[in-house]
Amino acid sequence: MIECASLYKLSLKANYQFEEKPMTKYSFRILSKADQDLIKILYAQKTTSYLETILSRLSEPDRFICFGLIEDSTGVLVYARWACKKYYYMDPMRMNIVMQDDEILTLDSYTHPDFRMQGLHTAVFIRMINWFIMELKMRNVYVAIRCFLPHLAKLPKQLGFKKIKTVVFLKRK
Repeated sequence: MIECASLYKLSLKANYQFEEKPMTKYSFRILSKADQDLIKILYAQKTTSYLETILSRLSEPDRFICFGLIEDSTGVLVYARWACKKYYYMDPMRMNIVMQDDEILTLDSYTHPDFRMQGLHTAVFIRMINWFIMELKMRNVYVAIRCFLPHLAKLPKQLGFKKIKTVVFLKRK
């Protein structure tokens, strides 16, 4: 089986902000180890090994950041998006990505099944990029997308991400 993934890069401008749509029913926040129970509930349908990977990221707050969207009326975590600083082994690309102090890589996201198709992914992605600019003073943001999921590249391309590398390899069983 052939596998393929592309790495995209967005060069940020200081103090520039993308237009955000108001989220009236949700609160955006950075999650921490204290939010572990909320994260476990959101990822309950995932495999045990995936959940362990997600929870282990909370032990490295200097490398991993989790952006969460909490439904105000219930307090339920309905969406989570991860980002990584410093370095990350990107399995779809079979390579280590090493970043400078002012660079960050966006990772996986997950939306609770009951809250899909409501534009939450787009809203959080834009708010997250604005947070990178204003709070972390990032210069570059990266995202890796598997080639067999081309629809996932639509939003990054709309925001100005440029493809900088594509890796194709034969996946052995």
